[in-house]
Amino acid sequence: MLLASRVVVLAPNPGRIIADIPASFGRQLLGGKSLQDIKDPPEYRRLHDGLTGLIHADAEEDAA
Repeated sequence: MLLASRVVVLAPNPGRIIADIPASFGRQLLGGKSLQDIKDPPEYRRLHDGLTGLIHADAEEDAA
């Protein structure tokens, strides 16, 4: 997520795209911003938590 300009989340079966999310954290890192400064704002945490939720929701659906 830190190095991406976008994050694409795929469903496991049949491999469809379930989310395509733009991210600017990689540009910030390349621009010299510190990791702490990138991770501190609430938008980073929201994106991280949202992606984690998408990934785990798909895993739970497959297990059911």
